[in-house]
Amino acid sequence: MSDQLMSLREALKCFVESSETQSQEHIRPLHRHVAERLVIEGGFSPDDVAPRPPLRIEVKGAGRGSRRLLVYDPELGEFGDQIVLGGG
Repeated sequence: MSDQLMSLREALKCFVESSETQSQEHIRPLHRHVAERLVIEGGFSPDDVAPRPPLRIEVKGAGRGSRRLLVYDPELGEFGDQIVLGGG
């Protein structure tokens, strides 16, 4: 995966052009894109989304005047598989 956010175009291209569907490599880019959009547009914390997007929240200022900024940090991205209890 690249060191930037996954665009929908990139994710769908991987999905459509894949000839291998057993390894789940075709769906991982789409999972990554959706996770990133949940944080950017949905307001979820990057720590609460799986797979974890390469984003972190920085708080600038203190008290009522503080601002939360979303910062790209490629060291934090984890795009491996998750285990779902009861899943097969």
